[in-house]
Amino acid sequence: LAMAAAERGHDVLLGTMSSLLSHRLWLTPGIYHDKSLTPKPAKVALHARLADAGFAVTSQDEESGLKQPDYAPFARRRFSPQTFDTAAAAFTWGPHDTDALAHAYPDRTSRLHMTGSPRVDLWRPELSGLHGTEAPPGVDPSRPLVLIAPGSIPFRPDHFWTMIADARPRQFKDGDDPREWSHYSTHATAFAYAGRLVRGVRLASHALPDVQFVLRPHPKSPDGVWESLLGPVGDNVQVTRAGSSGRWLATADVIVHNGSTTGVEAAAGGVEVISYQPHGEGTDLFTNRVGQVADGEDTLVALLAAACRTRADGPMRDGRAMDRATATVLAERFAALDGPLAADRIVDVWDGLVGSDRSRPNRVRTSNLLAGLHRRVGMARTSLRRAARPGTASSFTPIDGRGKFPPLDRDVVASTAAGLAASLTRFRGVTVSVVGRHLIHVRPATTQRR
Repeated sequence: LAMAAAERGHDVLLGTMSSLLSHRLWLTPGIYHDKSLTPKPAKVALHARLADAGFAVTSQDEESGLKQPDYAPFARRRFSPQTFDTAAAAFTWGPHDTDALAHAYPDRTSRLHMTGSPRVDLWRPELSGLHGTEAPPGVDPSRPLVLIAPGSIPFRPDHFWTMIADARPRQFKDGDDPREWSHYSTHATAFAYAGRLVRGVRLASHALPDVQFVLRPHPKSPDGVWESLLGPVGDNVQVTRAGSSGRWLATADVIVHNGSTTGVEAAAGGVEVISYQPHGEGTDLFTNRVGQVADGEDTLVALLAAACRTRADGPMRDGRAMDRATATVLAERFAALDGPLAADRIVDVWDGLVGSDRSRPNRVRTSNLLAGLHRRVGMARTSLRRAARPGTASSFTPIDGRGKFPPLDRDVVASTAAGLAASLTRFRGVTVSVVGRHLIHVRPATTQRR
């Protein structure tokens, strides 16, 4: 999305923007594209301040709400009339969320744009070669590869109470909000599922010694958790965060998941998908409506054995088209599965918002230096506030100090940009550079910038 914008002359900062959007704005007004329009006081205040400063605020929410058969609860929780009024545009993934938002906010439909998502662009044939065909390190391309996506499982039950206390003023409306009680059942189910997944991997790895099993932890999972839980497994099992998920999907022959968008992404790419539902979890999630279902460990092992037997003559997905059921599921949730990319459709809207009033180039180097100082001051202030609220401090602290995402790898960013340019034969002259731990600068080839 950033490269598509820069191709048309926009000067883009991509990543963590907190320090640059502090109470003193270090950036020249332009477009601020946020991850949600959640009506939290801090976000409402930020968007109002940005709009007052001349920014056009736009947003596209995450895929979480798309998994549910009814998007309405997500629409009420993640949007509000106030946040819609502050935003210039809200981009939707497809018919499912667009229809629900239009019904929930009929007076704000002019702000809705069904562009599709840049994430779904990555599933399209045009970008099938983005991650190459070379197997990730430690993988034998001559042997079947099963990729396991465990999803986000809360591994800190000792801090469950702090999570509830932190969420109560922001999420629960009264003393008997159903969402509060749902956290108890959700966490209990998640831990039960983790145990069945561990057992399933152990049995499968012993029953299928020639098959490679790779478990990729969710970014929120602390380091070492799955290694400790898996325990006695064979040498054909590895846990790794290395490489991008796209590269692993490009190499895998089978993916095991439950409710993960990665499962739909894999099915769209012709990878065999098994939804593991030992307790009947997620039967109503659209992400579990593709591929086969394993309702227990024995079924999981049998399905994996059958799938891997078909690989004798090479990768199972070679020459395989998307099946009709998968195509139907995708069309219900996602727009821009063909034609112009979702990224280009979003930039079309941005161009309309900018019009002829083009912003001056962002003063990236100067603003980063000033914002770095401000960030340190802000962190000190935050620490003082947390010290005054010791009961909630742990809920704000990364579990293992790693945080959700590691610092950006310059080589990975450069290779990804090169892969996008080569796959789409576009972005000639667009410059992509890492300018912070979690900040990327994408510049246009021309001197005229928006």
